Amino acid sequence: MSGDWLHYGVCPCGFMREAPFGDKFHIHLEVCPRCGTDKKNWALRVMRYVATGRLFQPSTWGTGYWQDRPTPTPVEKEPVDGR
Repeated sequence: MSGDWLHYGVCPCGFMREAPFGDKFHIHLEVCPRCGTDKKNWALRVMRYVATGRLFQPSTWGTGYWQDRPTPTPVEKEPVDGR
């Protein structure tokens, strides 16, 4: 089962923290606890956690991966001949 799409502040070292209201300003950390990078240098990404564990296999519980939201590509419209 997939989670909801949420905004995350992502440090260059890989540390992530949810960004409430889609803004890094609301993250309650000023620097990364792992490497000390200021949160102004973090990237803001829209992600969700996709769980891959199976209910009947307890050894798979807690497994999954982070999925980035794909950015929509603009569709170029073909010119109309006016017919």
